Amino acid sequence: MDHIRFDRLSRALAAHGPRRDVLGLLAAVPVVGGLLGLLTPEETDAAGRRKRRKKAHKHGKGRRRKHSKHRKKCTPTTCAAQGKTCGSIADGCGKTLDCGTCCILPTDTGATKGLQEAIDQAASGDTITLCAGTWELTSTVVIPDNLTLTLVGAGEDKTVLDGGMDLSNRTGGVRVLQIAQGATVTLQGLRITKGNDNNQNNQFMGSGGGILHEGKTLTLTDCTLGANTAFTGGGLSVPGGSPTRSVEMTRCSIEENTGGNLQFCKGGGLFIGATATLRDCNLSTNQSYYGGGISNEGTLTLHTSMVGGSNSAFQGGGIYTTGALELNDTKVRDNNQAYQGGGIFEAGAGPIALNGDTVVCGNIGGQCEGFTNPKCQTTCP
Repeated sequence: MDHIRFDRLSRALAAHGPRRDVLGLLAAVPVVGGLLGLLTPEETDAAGRRKRRKKAHKHGKGRRRKHSKHRKKCTPTTCAAQGKTCGSIADGCGKTLDCGTCCILPTDTGATKGLQEAIDQAASGDTITLCAGTWELTSTVVIPDNLTLTLVGAGEDKTVLDGGMDLSNRTGGVRVLQIAQGATVTLQGLRITKGNDNNQNNQFMGSGGGILHEGKTLTLTDCTLGANTAFTGGGLSVPGGSPTRSVEMTRCSIEENTGGNLQFCKGGGLFIGATATLRDCNLSTNQSYYGGGISNEGTLTLHTSMVGGSNSAFQGGGIYTTGALELNDTKVRDNNQAYQGGGIFEAGAGPIALNGDTVVCGNIGGQCEGFTNPKCQTTCP
């Protein structure tokens, strides 16, 4: 059928039925041309406009989505922009920024006053963080009765509590820290130094130049007790009696503490009258009349620790003990005394146990006095 006849046929069919039905029938017929004649020019233009509007609508919708997304984007603020160095702030976008842990500075209303005020205002269970720096104390810092408190420094080589003693003659200064009865205290990352609880003439029989612990529990981790002086316990004194008290020390250094060169002073580094446990600790270059490193009248246990290079003017260059002593994988070596027991001197009935890889060796003035043990050897392995 040529196109002329086809056009005539389509017009005839259109006159007898709906245009949509006619187009459906004609869709199956091969057409070279003329079918478009069924649509008027106005209908052709309308179809084109609909197609263009649909395309434009689709394009506009995408642009609106992009614009909407752009409007919702938020740039958060920063701690530096808000002048914050610690604490937390809102970031302006619905979240919270952590600007670090707040700490108190040695210059905050004076070293002693600032620290003592922070302690006095603390609630039981609080943690006080001390910034790096040296706290030059003019009076002893006291942790009051029955308070549970944690003091955290920036590191034992960074946060220093300084009692102000003159190291040239071991005079002047104050005890650094005193823990009152019933208190539970944790110290971490601090250096406690130049504390003195002997008077200016070095004749007052003080106790605990660095720390006097009369509380319930004291825990020290990654701390140093260095260059402190007191008649009993130059670095730390833990008296016996009531209430029952204890000390736990982990990765601590106890060094260059003294009993003040006084006759009968005891425990250059530590005086233990209660219960104490040391783990991975090092005691060195301490000195006293009894027990250059440690004087023990309570229950003392050391794990993987070292007591070395200390001196006593009378007995027990490393350790003087009248109480219970247990050493596990611990070395007591290279200590010195002027009379008896360069390594360990036992003056009481308390049991002594040397376990594991423990060795007492290389001490001047004898290794173990008052008891015998195969781990007490002149030559170190």
